Amino acid sequence: MNSVRNFSSIPQLRCRPVSGGRSAAAFSYELNVQGRWQGINHTVARNLWETLGFLAQGGRDGKRTDRAV
Repeated sequence: MNSVRNFSSIPQLRCRPVSGGRSAAAFSYELNVQGRWQGINHTVARNLWETLGFLAQGGRDGKRTDRAV
């Protein structure tokens, strides 16, 4: 992951498994903010992932019109 650090303008997400319990596997989501990992919930992680995908497909400059930012 060292090469990812070169792109400081791109948000970094990580997902860590939470151990214990008999239920389905749970995950802890974290976002790197100014060099420190902050815990976030699944909804924030999903929205950030969808927004980055939207922008990567040209959504910001009007090429995609099926979803508003």
